[in-house]
Amino acid sequence: MRELATILFALVSLLVFHLLIQQGTRKVGRGIGKAVGSVLRAPVRLLLTKYYRRKVIRQLQERRRQQGLPPLENPDIL
Repeated sequence: MRELATILFALVSLLVFHLLIQQGTRKVGRGIGKAVGSVLRAPVRLLLTKYYRRKVIRQLQERRRQQGLPPLENPDIL
């Protein structure tokens, strides 16, 4: 009986140890993710802003062309 208690205690201890390590790695992972996100946020936002601005200008030009209107004189203003 004593060996069974020792085995059960060891299993419960391993489970608790596993859960503590799992929670710790999640916290560390979130911290790393936040750090990487804060570093990459500005360059990615800059690239996406340029991309979507050009996309909208192309759509406006195409719409104006379909309506028979002259193209925008300075599309970089948008």
